[in-house]
Amino acid sequence: MAQRATYYEEELDDADDLAEVGLNLAIGNYGQGGLYDDGMPRIDEATLIAMQQHVAQQVALAQIPDVVKRFIVQFHQAIVNNNLPEITACYENGWNKLTEQFYPKTEWPEAEIIAPLVNDNPVFLILYRELYYRHIYSRLTPNVDDRFHSYENSCELFNYLLNSDGPVTLSLPDQWLWDIIDEFIYQFQSFSVWRSKPKLKNEDELSMLAAEAETAGGSQLWSCYSVLNVLYSLVQKSRINEHLSGVRQGLPESELLELAGEYGSRPLYRMLGYFSLIGLLRVHVLLGDFTLALKVMENIELNQKVRFPMNRLPNIR
Repeated sequence: MAQRATYYEEELDDADDLAEVGLNLAIGNYGQGGLYDDGMPRIDEATLIAMQQHVAQQVALAQIPDVVKRFIVQFHQAIVNNNLPEITACYENGWNKLTEQFYPKTEWPEAEIIAPLVNDNPVFLILYRELYYRHIYSRLTPNVDDRFHSYENSCELFNYLLNSDGPVTLSLPDQWLWDIIDEFIYQFQSFSVWRSKPKLKNEDELSMLAAEAETAGGSQLWSCYSVLNVLYSLVQKSRINEHLSGVRQGLPESELLELAGEYGSRPLYRMLGYFSLIGLLRVHVLLGDFTLALKVMENIELNQKVRFPMNRLPNIR
């Protein structure tokens, strides 16, 4: 196995915050009378706002500690190269260490701020936001925007996995794949509990919920239908039930791969499908449908050893 990245481990204890950046920014009232002679081109309001946002982004980026920026660049490169040992090291080691050192009680930098470090790579930014919102849910208290945007990012992630032209060329450690499914269901449950207590909400939160409910076709935000649709789609796309049935029949590996199909023969989809079965068990129990909860587990024999990479499975709670 390739040696795991240690570049950040050597610097974590000694890393200092960047010195405060003093920028003398002079953004005038462009486009207003008196600044230009007649006939000179003027900057419209939209351009001015874009310029101000760009400057604000650069200031925020400069305030991120150097060790964090180097970690993000390294993490991005590992994702681009599909370097699974490096991805695993960043996910299981680097992210947690930097969280403890720099962000134990605050958010990580927003994806829009670190985007220039990763060339605005859309796939990496989706994965980064998955970690970003999970950190907020686990360490902080999500606000209404966090709840809405975390759902939108989950939709983007699963749309990328399920609706791309063929299987995606992405490698992620099994623990991360389990955490994605586990967190998706947890945030659904958390939103359902939060939404059920209108007396504890302010006017802005109630307005956002009301506006979402009035959308065409009704709100799909963290709905049971949308969550179940994702999990069942992953099960069907991966053909995990066919694969597990073949394992129970003792079929050779070549036939198992044929049963799994184009998607299920890839570890990413096979493990997502397997974890989605467990996720469906959990969701159906939450919904009170215990018969269907047991039905989705019919191909998983928990009391017998089967030819499935159980040693690779993360701790499932």
